Amino acid sequence: MTFKFDATREGFEFDEQALSGHAWSIAQRATIATLQAFYREIETWPADAVGVAWEAYSSDIHASRWADMARAGDGWFLTYLYIRQLRPDLDFWTFPLNRKQFSAYAKSKPWTSHDPLPQWANPDSVVPREKDISLTQK
Repeated sequence: MTFKFDATREGFEFDEQALSGHAWSIAQRATIATLQAFYREIETWPADAVGVAWEAYSSDIHASRWADMARAGDGWFLTYLYIRQLRPDLDFWTFPLNRKQFSAYAKSKPWTSHDPLPQWANPDSVVPREKDISLTQK
């Protein structure tokens, strides 16, 4: 069974009221629509949720305010969402991101088989939350 990406789950909880005044540029709206069309896993997410998730991904992974869409096809975005939903407390800025390890993990499409998070995504001794244990074990 495939992992369900959920825009309302911890890690990506979106306050509709706070987002209601958020103004995306025309280019950003085009990126959001493309992401929704490209990734069936998030096609039902509200546009604002996709935009905020892409913005967070851009910042955390690429140190950019808004990453180029060319980066969408490498599987990194869904991998980032998968990790964020299983470890919402993980701060990508507090540990060195090894791009080769991240890329290898992304190529395995961990969300398709509920793969456990790799050791590098558990850099501290935080014990997985009870409600997430079943999500990360085969």
